[in-house]
Amino acid sequence: MSTLVGLQDIYYAKMTNDSIGGTTTYGTPKKIGHAISVDINPNVETATLYGDNTAVATRAKLKDISITIESDKIPLEDRAIMLGHSIDSITGAVTVKGDDKAPYVAIMFKAQTSEDTEQFYKFYKGKFAPSQQTIETEGESINWQTPSMDGTFIARDSDGKIYDMVDSGSSGAATLVSNWFSQV
Repeated sequence: MSTLVGLQDIYYAKMTNDSIGGTTTYGTPKKIGHAISVDINPNVETATLYGDNTAVATRAKLKDISITIESDKIPLEDRAIMLGHSIDSITGAVTVKGDDKAPYVAIMFKAQTSEDTEQFYKFYKGKFAPSQQTIETEGESINWQTPSMDGTFIARDSDGKIYDMVDSGSSGAATLVSNWFSQV
């Protein structure tokens, strides 16, 4: 695996359908500000089988993946869509209610490698939840306060996929990565 040296282009797309054994559809992908960081944390269940007083087998299963995205800005409209909040069509005000339900979304991004290629990532089915936000007064020095969102990604019902990744240097990758951000 290549060493990653940069991050660009975080996009999201709202999932519109995911049926068991059927198809999965999404809305049009939309870019979220300028990418700062993506933290990917797999939740893996591991079990070991013991026999004759020793470990004889082990198995690991990927349950879900926690992802935190950070950008220079996440517009209120995008945050509202990703969290299931309502937007006033006249004033643009976002209303947050206790029974809001976040929709499933896909997220996509790319990372530069030390070998002058790019790795493209696409996580297919996740929900974001409200996350902690700290707002500070301006002091003697500049202290950037950038937004982030936390989500949990699971397997799609249609095909079991959680995510895909591809290196632009791989043979046959050119066609795949050319429309990576235009559709899910």
